[in-house]
Amino acid sequence: CGGGAATPAPSVAPSSAASEAPDAAAVIAELKGKLSGQTLNVGSSASPNASVIGFFKTLQYLEEDFGVNVEEQLLDSDPLVAALISGQVQVGQLSLSGTANANTAGANFVAFGVNDQKNLFAVAAKAPTSTLEELRGKPVAATQNLNQITGQTLRKCLLSANPPIDVEKDVELIRFNNTGEATAAIRSGQVVGGISATFRLTKILADEPGSINILCYGTDGNPQISSVWMADRDWVSANQDMALALILSEIKAARWSKENKQGWIDLAKEVIEGY
Repeated sequence: CGGGAATPAPSVAPSSAASEAPDAAAVIAELKGKLSGQTLNVGSSASPNASVIGFFKTLQYLEEDFGVNVEEQLLDSDPLVAALISGQVQVGQLSLSGTANANTAGANFVAFGVNDQKNLFAVAAKAPTSTLEELRGKPVAATQNLNQITGQTLRKCLLSANPPIDVEKDVELIRFNNTGEATAAIRSGQVVGGISATFRLTKILADEPGSINILCYGTDGNPQISSVWMADRDWVSANQDMALALILSEIKAARWSKENKQGWIDLAKEVIEGY
């Protein structure tokens, strides 16, 4: 308020942080110079599924952009952890709960990158079973470790029944190596219901409408798998350039999957058996 000369606005100099930011192309070129020709042994859990699409695309970019020779292995969760501990695999892709379980068992893993393509799990049953309550006292399919995402989802879904069902006390639990085996058992009638992955149910529901009922979806109320890249802490400390290249490849793969939905579907059809 009042008279007087206006104070001139201060001049704004270009941000020094912006001018000092590294050029992405230069960073990639420098990393390629360091990593080209090196070999990386990478494993992912179980069979190819929705979350593992990022696994294949990420490793493709790691080879193309950084010249890394990638050796891929597909293992069930527990064998993957064992391979990481023994050094047979340098980097693994597993759920965050899988990483935590491994550390609880004495491993020294760190999650250093995220493949955030969620693979929803669901509790399903062969028709005519249509409610969770009908599973009480019946054979129910689970995977080996109830602390994994599949086991957590099964537990939480059964607790949502009325009255709640205790997965370890109120059903006849039959454990399978993975959701593929569990789903086959549900489909054949070997069990009344159990845990499955939605991608495994898609083709069944398309080929045999009404044959399988989904009793509980793995929604936000239940755990969902978000895979992480994990490795021994000492390996990450000694291989920071490789870890960075893997993260950059993961970011590129995530952008690709968001921008190229048809490409993501085509890749899924290529790598998922019976998609």
